Amino acid sequence: MCTATNAVSQPFASRVFKNAKIWSGDSAQPRATALAVTGERIVAIGSDAEVAPYIGANTQVHDLAGRRVLPGFNDAHVHFMSGGFYLLGIDLRQARSRDEFRQILKDYAAKLSPGRWITGGDWDHEAWPDKKWPTKELIDDVTPENPVMVNRLDGHIALANSLALRIAGIDKNTPDPFGGTIVRDAQTGEPTGILIDNAAALVYRNIPESSPEERLAAAKAAQEHALSLGVTSIQDIAAGAEDLHTYQTLLRRGELKVRLYVFEWINKRNALGALGIERAFGNDWLRIGGMKMMVDGSMGAGGALVRRGLLEPSRLIDRTRHCRSCGSAHLHYLDVCPHCSSIEIRKSPSLHCFTCGHVAPEADFRGESGLSCPKCAARLRHIGVDYDRP
Repeated sequence: MCTATNAVSQPFASRVFKNAKIWSGDSAQPRATALAVTGERIVAIGSDAEVAPYIGANTQVHDLAGRRVLPGFNDAHVHFMSGGFYLLGIDLRQARSRDEFRQILKDYAAKLSPGRWITGGDWDHEAWPDKKWPTKELIDDVTPENPVMVNRLDGHIALANSLALRIAGIDKNTPDPFGGTIVRDAQTGEPTGILIDNAAALVYRNIPESSPEERLAAAKAAQEHALSLGVTSIQDIAAGAEDLHTYQTLLRRGELKVRLYVFEWINKRNALGALGIERAFGNDWLRIGGMKMMVDGSMGAGGALVRRGLLEPSRLIDRTRHCRSCGSAHLHYLDVCPHCSSIEIRKSPSLHCFTCGHVAPEADFRGESGLSCPKCAARLRHIGVDYDRP
C-alpha cells in the first residue's frame, strides 16, 4: 500500500472511497478519510484531497458518509462447508431446553418428504437447564420417517434417532470403533443415540452425498455470512476433495468472494507426497497449504485426553513433518495443525491453560458451561465478547 502523497503519478483508480473513518492497520498512517483501489489492490490512502487525483472519468466514487472502514478480518479456524449447510438447514443451537430441541426437530421434519435425512443442527446441551445429552427416545416419535444425525456445535458428538441407527446397523452388540464411543444405556446396554468422534462415522457413511448444486449453495451461504461480519479471509481447517472442487468452481466462475487457505486431513499425506507437493500452492484467493491431524477429542464432548503425558503441540508437529511412514520428506514444508484440547489436568487439583499459561485450582476453571479459562474469558469480555461457553 502506498500513500497518496508519494504516488500521485499513479493512473486513475477503478474505485475511490471517501468521507470515511479509515483505520488502515499501518502504524505510519493509521487513520485516513479516503482510499483508492485498482483491481484488487489499494493504491492510495490519505485525506479526501490527497486521494482526489486518482478520480477519473470512469472511477466509481463511493461517499461513505463518515462510516468506519477496517481491514478485513481473518478467521483462523472455520469449517466452511459445514457452516454453510448449517445456515441452510436446521438450527438447533437456538434450543434452550430439551423440549425446545424436540419441537424444532418436529417442526423441521414435518416439512420434509419421508426418507430425507436431517443433519447439521449444532445443538448445545450446555445451554439447557439439566445439561444432559439428548437421546433417541426424545426425538423418535417426532421423526418416525426421517433418519436424523444432528451434531453438537463442536462436531465431536452427534445424536442419531432409531431409524438412522437401524440404517447404520448399530445395536447393543456393535463394538465401539477405535477412537470413538457408542454411548449406551447403563441398564439395557442399548445405544442412546449419542455417538462420539469416530463412532459417528458409522452413521455418516450412510448419508447420501450432497449434490454439486447443494454444495455450491452452502459455500455461497457461508461466504455471504462471513462477509456480513467483515470476515474476508478464512482458514478452512478440514476440507475434503468435494470442498476443494466446490471452491474451484466458484473461483472459475468469479464467484469466490472470500480468500481461502485450505487444510487437508493428515490421512491424505501419502497422496500429497506421491504428487511431489512440497509447499503451499494456489493463488491469492484459494491456497492449499496444510494438513490437520486429530490428537484427541473435545472438552464439550467429554472425549479429550485431559491428563499429563500428552506431547506438546510443537513436538507433535515435528513428529508429523518427519514421519517416516508418510513416504515423503516433502511434507516438511506444509503447515500441520494438531487438534487438541487446551486444558491439561495435572496430578494436583490445578489446571493449566495452554493458551495463556494461567494456572489455578480446578474450581476456578469450572463454570455453568463446563471447563474454561477464567483469564482468557476476562480478556474476551474486556473487548466486548460474550464468553459464557467453553
